[in-house]
Amino acid sequence: MIGQAIKVMSIGLLLLSNPLVHASSASKKHCEPAPVRGSIAESNLITTLSIEQLDAQLAPLGLKAQFGVKLYRVAYETVTPNRQAKSIQASTLLVVPDNQSPVFPWILIQHYTVLGDREAPSVGFQEGLFEASQGFVTVVPDNLGLGVANDVYPTYLFAKAYAENGLDALRAARAFAKAENLNLGPLFLKGYSEGAYATLALQESLETKHADEFQLVASAPTAGPYDITNFRQALAQPQISSVFLNNLLLSYEAWLKPTLNLDRIYALDLDFLRDLYNGNRVFDEIVPLLPTETSSVFEERFIKDLALDKPKTREARLFTRFLRENSLPQSEWTPKTPTRFFHCADDEVVPASITQQTVARLLAKNPAAPISSVILASPDASNPYRHSSCPLYYGYLSYFASILQAPPAPASAQ
Repeated sequence: MIGQAIKVMSIGLLLLSNPLVHASSASKKHCEPAPVRGSIAESNLITTLSIEQLDAQLAPLGLKAQFGVKLYRVAYETVTPNRQAKSIQASTLLVVPDNQSPVFPWILIQHYTVLGDREAPSVGFQEGLFEASQGFVTVVPDNLGLGVANDVYPTYLFAKAYAENGLDALRAARAFAKAENLNLGPLFLKGYSEGAYATLALQESLETKHADEFQLVASAPTAGPYDITNFRQALAQPQISSVFLNNLLLSYEAWLKPTLNLDRIYALDLDFLRDLYNGNRVFDEIVPLLPTETSSVFEERFIKDLALDKPKTREARLFTRFLRENSLPQSEWTPKTPTRFFHCADDEVVPASITQQTVARLLAKNPAAPISSVILASPDASNPYRHSSCPLYYGYLSYFASILQAPPAPASAQ
């Protein structure tokens, strides 16, 4: 959703396999053991950027580097997020500060909505450079469906997908750091827009299922669509920008069961729609090609039925269920890690009310939860902070810095 960032270069990646010969009583067959999740399949140094090179690219954003950085593309083993949980390789951009720190804080950043593969983090290098230039080892995983896994449809607002892929990206980064003699210290999470949703999904999984493996220090979801049931409201309007909703429906069709029948949802020709979202076009190239009349995009029956409290048609019922099941948080969980939500008040794509309502729901479950929020008002009503211009995109770093600079808590008496 924020498309103006830093682009450097792209590179191909060769994948490796390690077959195992297994002899059965009937015959000898070539079998492969299940890959170890989070293990590295391949890693490549892409380029090194000096402070001067970074400053030249960060200057338009009003930012300045403290260190040069090294960019790596790492392919690692993970699993598909559907019920089959098949082994698959995914990729991440890994950016390492070019300094000699004895201990590196590290951060996993979940990216905003990417529709074209050339904008995937490990291909287009649009995120993570500034954080690494401030001293963080920065991990920016490609969503499954991008990067080396671009032969499947990208996962989108599907909570389990971000939890599984993010977990294995952390494991791969930890393995990379060990091999490179980098001592990793405090772990942070951050994401913007879709990435904020992904961050909260990963945080819930880490705290409830993997707390013994990764100890988070803080999290900063920013401008995220945590309650995605609001997608239904978009179809109630005569005009629509369907770019996000199309991506969601195509992703749910690809990954969730029972399968949605898109012929009963779309008035658009499905071959035309799939061609738009085949990974060759980026966000700004797709938007002008889509009709803006809601009835030209979606079937009238689907539009009317989805507006009902209790939809009657299979597709409307199923889509409503998928939205409900993938809205966050998904359980009675509340954050145990200090978590600060950020949002610009005049965001026109993801309303700030979603953050406010999410924070209120979490605090209602546990008033003592370490949760806070920053809703930034626009100082000039004639030039408001919008989704693509919200200065809080990097605002969370001062929050993380304050945590790193805080004196350690005194040891408890034995």
